[in-house]
Amino acid sequence: MGKISWSNLKRMIMEKRWLLIVLIATGLLILLVTIFPIARQSWGNYLIQLGEQYLSESKYEEAVIQFNKAIQIVPKKIGGYDGGFRAYMALERVPAATQILVKASDNLERQDFRGLLKRCLSDSLSNTWRQIITDGLLDSGVPQEDLPEENPSESVTEKPKQPDQETTNQETKLPSCFTWRVEPT
Repeated sequence: MGKISWSNLKRMIMEKRWLLIVLIATGLLILLVTIFPIARQSWGNYLIQLGEQYLSESKYEEAVIQFNKAIQIVPKKIGGYDGGFRAYMALERVPAATQILVKASDNLERQDFRGLLKRCLSDSLSNTWRQIITDGLLDSGVPQEDLPEENPSESVTEKPKQPDQETTNQETKLPSCFTWRVEPT
């Protein structure tokens, strides 16, 4: 077999250029299909972390924006709905908090949605707000069986006050979906 000259190679490439174009396009498509979901997931996680940071800094409007972006990018991730609910409740925007739970019911697996509801409708909410949110969920078509059963024996208690702790506008973190403030007595 003889040497392949540049002109022969060029002629072979020109004859098979459609094959070359198809191979390059296929390679790019495989690359995009592989990288895009990973990039979406990473970006969604970043937005949830940013929203959590805003929540901890009491920047609730900014937190809502980040959590809503996260829900658009990764609608199957619980963190966006959980954080969005807490941010809306901190702003006392109960209808918006209810709507974010309705959106979660449409996008999350049933078991994940039930876990989210159990956290969000915990005892740290007032009975009035819990009832308003529950009624809003039922009115929006969320099945009754998806709502957590009320269990009066489970109650959230306040953390004991430390001697050197300030008593004005103290923020108390609970293991639930809602952050509330304890006012001095």
